[in-house]
Amino acid sequence: MESFNFCGKILAPKKPKEGEARKDFSEVKYDSGWVNRTCNFAMSINDQTQYLQAKGGKFSPESKRKNKIYTFYKTADGKSEKKEIPFEKRQDPAVLEKVPAWAKYVIELNKDNKKEYLSAWDFAKAVNSLVTSDKYRDRQFRVSGNVNRSFNSEKDRWYSNFEVKKISFVPENQTADEYAHSTVELFFDQSAMDEIVLAADGEMNTVSAYVQYYDSKEKETMFAPYALTVRKDKSDNQDLADRRFEVIQKKFFKVDDEKVYKMGAIVNIFSGNHKLDIKLEDLDEELRENVELRIITIEEAARSLSEDGNVYGERVQENIFIKPSRGYASGRLEASEFTSSNLRNISDDDENLDDGGVEDIDDDDLFEDADDIDDDDLPF
Repeated sequence: MESFNFCGKILAPKKPKEGEARKDFSEVKYDSGWVNRTCNFAMSINDQTQYLQAKGGKFSPESKRKNKIYTFYKTADGKSEKKEIPFEKRQDPAVLEKVPAWAKYVIELNKDNKKEYLSAWDFAKAVNSLVTSDKYRDRQFRVSGNVNRSFNSEKDRWYSNFEVKKISFVPENQTADEYAHSTVELFFDQSAMDEIVLAADGEMNTVSAYVQYYDSKEKETMFAPYALTVRKDKSDNQDLADRRFEVIQKKFFKVDDEKVYKMGAIVNIFSGNHKLDIKLEDLDEELRENVELRIITIEEAARSLSEDGNVYGERVQENIFIKPSRGYASGRLEASEFTSSNLRNISDDDENLDDGGVEDIDDDDLFEDADDIDDDDLPF
């Protein structure tokens, strides 16, 4: 399974053209009477954009179906137990107090101004109110949640959704380092890596692994392919960086037997263009000659290639290894409960799979349910 932690600024959603429905927020009603409420939004993180989603549902009053909240209560021994709560009790302070923090949806303005939700239905509306407000447009946020994956067999393509569970504000008088990180447990076998890339021969290597996800249609946990990038660090101590690059590959991901292994990792989710280090062989003949004759330096040659002196590669999306996650400090562990064939257990059924889009809806369908939370209840 996979979770994420982002820090950055929430971007203003695009305003729809006159007569068009909003694309970033929708309520879609199905024949069963179930209504899905979805709020899509984007974050700017170190000049890259990440797309996130708050989504929840409930039965409409016309369906005559009873809505319930399935959650957990804290127990005396510090653990938790499953609990079913009437929908109308979902914002009862006495009920909220019994539910552990990890089972709640949260928007936290500061330590003294926090709103908690048990229903993703309510949370999606609160998130929509936050992301559409210009009041905090220049503020940084920390956003965390779970990564959900799905496969569309018709398009032969995997999709991932960053499903939000908590949003908190960076204190107004602080500026935080921005990041897009995830914590993931990877499963892999001897096909994960063909050869170790030596530091002298390259800057990166790719690990072909798998991550577990729950398929709601199949009602079982399955595996999705996951490409992990191991990159050589840019460091003043290049010998140490080179050694680290090779050891991570060999110790954590290179498999020489027929067993399946698992490895937890903290990952940098990168979507953008890597800055390139210009070498002599990258220059054209004229610039190369000038550098070789020491008329100019290679740094000056690189600056001549662009207005800001930086040269970037093609746009890529990468999951870049940072370090082992908790429980994996010593390295990978054997996953003896799985075989290589288990890792390739992929669903054929794409009826329930989400391609990241939002269905067109009429404005009249929005915010019409009588049991919605009130805007006055929101912490902003």
